[in-house]
Amino acid sequence: MTNDMTNSSPTFIERWQTLVRIGRTLAAFIPLIQSVLQNVTAETGKGIEEYFMAIYDVVFINDHPAFSFPFLSSPNTFYLGPFNLENRPLTPLSEDYQEFL
Repeated sequence: MTNDMTNSSPTFIERWQTLVRIGRTLAAFIPLIQSVLQNVTAETGKGIEEYFMAIYDVVFINDHPAFSFPFLSSPNTFYLGPFNLENRPLTPLSEDYQEFL
């Protein structure tokens, strides 16, 4: 991100002003979020903590340790890897690529 006037990095003041704007925008949405969460928790009888724990109960990663740098992961992590290619029809390479290979 660069400054529009000087084509340089933003100054500290510009970064601070952006941070303040983001904070004010989020503060405007807090009452809306609270009212929605209160309605949902009143209907179901579950607490907000249970909803957040349900969100983070399972982690899906579109990667596989065989293809990238291995890293530690929790037991509830599922590696999806190339599952998006499982039922995808394969198209043959063009003649130029076939000749190159």
